[in-house]
Amino acid sequence: MGLLEQLMERLEKLNARLDAIEGIAVIIENQTTEPVTVVGTETIVPAAPTETELDSNGLPWDERIHAGTKRKNADQSWSRRKGINDLDYNTVVAELKAAASTPDAPAPVTTTTAPVVPAKPGIPAKPGVPVKPGVPAAPKKASIEALNTLTNDFGVDYDLVTSELFAKHGATTYNEIPATAIGEVMESAKKWVESLTSITDECDTLNKLAEGTDLQKDVTDGVNTFIETHGGKDGKIGTVPYSATHALFMDLATYANQWDDYFKSLTPASE
Repeated sequence: MGLLEQLMERLEKLNARLDAIEGIAVIIENQTTEPVTVVGTETIVPAAPTETELDSNGLPWDERIHAGTKRKNADQSWSRRKGINDLDYNTVVAELKAAASTPDAPAPVTTTTAPVVPAKPGIPAKPGVPVKPGVPAAPKKASIEALNTLTNDFGVDYDLVTSELFAKHGATTYNEIPATAIGEVMESAKKWVESLTSITDECDTLNKLAEGTDLQKDVTDGVNTFIETHGGKDGKIGTVPYSATHALFMDLATYANQWDDYFKSLTPASE
């Protein structure tokens, strides 16, 4: 062995001894009254139990209405999920507040089990139709614009608009609607547009999740099944009655989250 090789061997042994001494020093410096487990030269301190984080409004983060990044606004409230309309947002908020007001049940006994890979999502049962919201007065021009958006942008058939929005006021055309009911028709048309916009966003999310995979047809078939379940046909959201659009959106939002979990489970976790 040459002189250089001998020097390198001595240097490696010296570095190994210094690493061992440094590891012992870290253990001594980080000693606490809590029990610790020492593995080699690393110190593992048992994690303290965590509590559900609430925002400034006293709400926990909910994937249906809050941004997936779990970031907060300047007032420390959860950032709102992009594309969700006021009706869907307020429905979930009321749900969370009702749950928060319920007395806490005794904590369940938990056991440690091995991680389970999420199963391929199925089609959930049809949920109930949400309660009709109050309607403020509105100008005639705004109601016509909302109705045009429904028929021109989302392909809603005029006969469906008539049966969903006009018939309750004894009208078969827009001009037959009583002046006192124009505000209600406008507000319903605007909420219909908001729901269809949110539904479109969820469909886009599902398509992006399955894009480039052999599960694209499964996802598409699932979306079409939801549309048919809520009264639509041919996989077109514009054929779904207004009264069923909220329920369709909630189903698709849940369905998108299920597929997201499933695709993530197929990707190996990074070390």
